[in-house]
Amino acid sequence: MFIILLVLASGCNAQNKYPKGVSNVNGETFQISYTGPDNDFIVVYNVKSKYSGVAASDNPRALLVKREDIHFDVSAVKAIIQQALKTKKEKLHTNKDFLHIEFNFERSGKLSDISYGVEKKTLISMEDLANIDTQLREVIRATFTGNAFKDYKYLSYSFGTLRFE
Repeated sequence: MFIILLVLASGCNAQNKYPKGVSNVNGETFQISYTGPDNDFIVVYNVKSKYSGVAASDNPRALLVKREDIHFDVSAVKAIIQQALKTKKEKLHTNKDFLHIEFNFERSGKLSDISYGVEKKTLISMEDLANIDTQLREVIRATFTGNAFKDYKYLSYSFGTLRFE
């Protein structure tokens, strides 16, 4: 009897919190895919993202936009993420978890697309990402310097990887 319960309990823990395909969370719809040599890296993005698969510029001679020409409140991004994950802080640290984030900003500065990357073993839930996604879209706006951005429909910015070590 004990062995049966143990098998059932471990099966419940092994449930995939990131099922491949489309997932609805907190009224938002997210696309989930796996990548990496062992399919151990998960990419998640909100399907309301506007520019997935769309060329950033119609001008083949458009100058590259420098990273330093894209301005937004980096500390606000970090604060939103830390607030959303505050109850898991120690566990994320122990698990050596991370969250990778990529942004697309419209020329108006509106944050239109966000993609997230996590490991398969992550303790960050889809609910956590949905909460982070909502907050980032509400709060974060960018401004741009220089003129190169004017040739683009959107500007991509790799926020990078936040490690909880």
